[in-house]
Amino acid sequence: MIPTLDRGTLDIITMVVAIVPCCVAISIWHTNRAQQGPLFWMLAIILSLLTYAAVPVLQLLGAPPGVAVAMNNTSSLTGMLLLLEGNLRFTGRVSPPRLRWGAAAVLIFMAISIANRDDAARRFLFHDPIATLLLLANAVTLLRHPPASERAVRIVASAFPLLMASMFMIRWGVAFNAPPGADLSRHPIVMPLMLAGIVFTLGWTYFASLFCYIRSQAQLARQAREDSLTGLANRRYFDEAVMREIARERRTGAGFALVTLDLDHFKQINDRLGHAAGDRLLIEVSRRLNGFIRQTDLAARMGGDEFALLLVNIDSAAVLESVIARLRVAMTAPTDLADEPMPLAISMGAALWSQANNDQVLLFRLADEAMYRDKASRKGMRPPAAAGRELQAA
Repeated sequence: MIPTLDRGTLDIITMVVAIVPCCVAISIWHTNRAQQGPLFWMLAIILSLLTYAAVPVLQLLGAPPGVAVAMNNTSSLTGMLLLLEGNLRFTGRVSPPRLRWGAAAVLIFMAISIANRDDAARRFLFHDPIATLLLLANAVTLLRHPPASERAVRIVASAFPLLMASMFMIRWGVAFNAPPGADLSRHPIVMPLMLAGIVFTLGWTYFASLFCYIRSQAQLARQAREDSLTGLANRRYFDEAVMREIARERRTGAGFALVTLDLDHFKQINDRLGHAAGDRLLIEVSRRLNGFIRQTDLAARMGGDEFALLLVNIDSAAVLESVIARLRVAMTAPTDLADEPMPLAISMGAALWSQANNDQVLLFRLADEAMYRDKASRKGMRPPAAAGRELQAA
């Protein structure tokens, strides 16, 4: 036989236990304020403390019982709504108009909770279906298109709102089948429901911290390999990718090619249109490069207005020339950087790994020299004797 606690003792225990996740949620928000979601998670957990504390505290202060239960119901539903807003924002679904609709929903929760404050069965019949829908929406939000790095954690975390939703539906069934005038506040379902609430609050707080940790680690990993402006690979990651491709070529014999690109007149664009326009041009170039390459290739911003492509499984000069011709067409299409379309001028050069005699530095030098010859041929100027950019083999 499972021992039971009287309602007063149970209220005190849940209120005290709820203090711990409340403090943790505040810490999570404080250390992850740059992320979308933790603020609303914190508010939801704080409201869970208010939900548990409403009845014992207000009764201790001598407030009418109806006031306590109305506040309990309102804060419970509002907390689940805030939790959903946090999950939506964390998964990239930010919508300012949704906040206005949420505020209107809170007023409706409050009005109906006050109207049903003296009838437990009616309160449960109103509260529990809405709570179930909100909890199911939280679970669906977590499970919808999660990134690979978060998939396992989101699946496990979704079990907590599903657990709570099932308990609310059980209580709704009790209220639906209860005879008129039944005192459901002392029904046996109350204790397992409140214990499930404790498990839900503690479990969700733990997984909220885990979400933020995984997201922060993923962001650090992206910063280590991506250019902050364009989202392309940075120079360090590109050099590492070239080294990996060299190792693969030595194992399989599959060749590859390096393409270097440099924007023409970029300084003049910055001077005439401003650095913001220059940044937009760099982003546009990056977008075109990403749209051109295959999934197995890699595009990188090497610094300033210099870019590079790593094209795998290419070991023929004829094939490489065909790729460069198509790339030139894709890259030189007019852009709407100014008030009217303007051509995008870009110099490019390429080299095959088979031409570099197993020398990574020579590979870059050959591609750079080809790029400077291309720039000189279109400017009518003599190309420099060397590429002007020194690279060190890792």
